[in-house]
Amino acid sequence: MRLLTPRWLMTRAVMALPIWIGAANAAPTDRLREMLQHMPVEGVSTTSPLLAIYADPGAVDRADGPPSQVVLGSMIWPLAALSMAGRDVWSAETGMPAGEIGSFLTFGQPPKTVTIWGHLPNAEKHLKPNLQERGFTAVTDMPGIYGNGEPMVPNLARQSLGNPWRGAAGQASFIAFDDCAIIQATTPEAVAAVSDPGQTVAALVFVKTALDAIDSAAGDALITQAAFFSTAAGLDHALPEGCLSADPKTFQELAASLQSEIETPQSGIPPYFGGFLADPDFRSPCTFDCGHLSQLR
Repeated sequence: MRLLTPRWLMTRAVMALPIWIGAANAAPTDRLREMLQHMPVEGVSTTSPLLAIYADPGAVDRADGPPSQVVLGSMIWPLAALSMAGRDVWSAETGMPAGEIGSFLTFGQPPKTVTIWGHLPNAEKHLKPNLQERGFTAVTDMPGIYGNGEPMVPNLARQSLGNPWRGAAGQASFIAFDDCAIIQATTPEAVAAVSDPGQTVAALVFVKTALDAIDSAAGDALITQAAFFSTAAGLDHALPEGCLSADPKTFQELAASLQSEIETPQSGIPPYFGGFLADPDFRSPCTFDCGHLSQLR
């Protein structure tokens, strides 16, 4: 594995911090960008260091590479369920062939989390006719949203480690279909918010800056996993006022003061709005084994 030197990117308005690990082996950040179009801009208004986790285990299969080890996938419940139960159990519980697995994006703060199942053109065809047998019913007064229980209530009697529609303690899921994606969340309100997100983080300048830099550095590599982190990551001092606001005007007003701080000699990481840690190399040594995926084709 070749370690690429981190590259600090500054603009007049923002500073993004992409770090790249791995060797080039084909594919830009297009799929990641598409997934971020589902994440409302309010998702960056948090003091959490980690804003979102992305994983595309199918990229390994498309690259015709060895079994993937996607460490970030363990933080995405559908992939964790797949790893624990295997593809046969997972497919039976899910209601979709494991061979059609797409990419995933998880965001939000537990227990209120959202997971996007992306790039699944046949998901609605496979799953929607069988929702009832998996315990899903339509949510009252919320058209197009289905649930299989009460929001955020543990139900150990329904616990199943191979079932991505139930949390680790048997909690219910609420879902909706959106073109080639499934929106899954722990509450129906969260599904509704993501179904009509308004402005998304994909449109933020610092997100575009970081992803453009990853494209430039990674060349033709396949992005198998990525972490989207906030200004809270690694800070050892108080956050600049307004730094966590999702208001574009606040970003603009803060830009001038951040620019002066960026240009002032200092130790450690300069001020920034957020960044990505992306892995474009399916041979990277990690600890979450998605070996099941090498058998999907």
